[in-house]
Amino acid sequence: MNRTGRRILHSICGWQPWYAPIGRDIGHMWRVGADVRDWDGVYEATRIMEQLRQYHGAHGWNDPDMLLGSSPGADLVLTKDQSRAQFSLWVVMPAPLMLGANLLELTAFDLMTYSNKEAVQINQDALGRPGRLVWSNCPAYPRFKLRRQLDGAPDFKVDTSGVQDPGVVCGGHTAPNCSACPGQHGVNWCHGDCDWIGKDGSDSVGDCVLSQKAKDTPAPENNPDPWQRKDLKKKEAHQCQQVWAREL
Repeated sequence: MNRTGRRILHSICGWQPWYAPIGRDIGHMWRVGADVRDWDGVYEATRIMEQLRQYHGAHGWNDPDMLLGSSPGADLVLTKDQSRAQFSLWVVMPAPLMLGANLLELTAFDLMTYSNKEAVQINQDALGRPGRLVWSNCPAYPRFKLRRQLDGAPDFKVDTSGVQDPGVVCGGHTAPNCSACPGQHGVNWCHGDCDWIGKDGSDSVGDCVLSQKAKDTPAPENNPDPWQRKDLKKKEAHQCQQVWAREL
């Protein structure tokens, strides 16, 4: 790409935190988690970014994903307050600012948010110093142990000590285990990490058990799927506040 003589921004879609220590070797920005599709995704992207500031700065950026906006016409939207909060966080981190919205239907509110010159200037500050978390009352989140090995490969370990057991995803909700998923709802509440074994083919009487796929899920360090914590489907898991700051 460098030999083309054209300025090209190379974005890596790896969806894992372990791209951070090696990202500058292979691109200009690199995704570090699963897609941000809702407010839960904004929260999780923020919890990832708070741990990666040492790999973040001028000429190389951790990418927490796009800004969603609150305008109609897009498949994924936030509320007005959520969209402005996400933009403020992305400005201070500072994260790449890419808008995942229908520009033809951008509301006056979103246009005011994303065209705020002072905010954009903070994000685009020439020194490129990373923002930092200065205060938080959020619950414990897995800690990343990242380093670059002598051969250039990333070394990635995850410390979950002190982190609440996520239990299982039953589909649209979570539970301590699969047997607790269905309640009185039968097969309709036994999905996700669980499989339904109906008695004589029944949809209402039977057992909800851990699926083979869930049993075979590798450890976080070896999981090829995008990094995410399934327990963040619980709203109570992210009713918290954070304060970020950035030196200009």
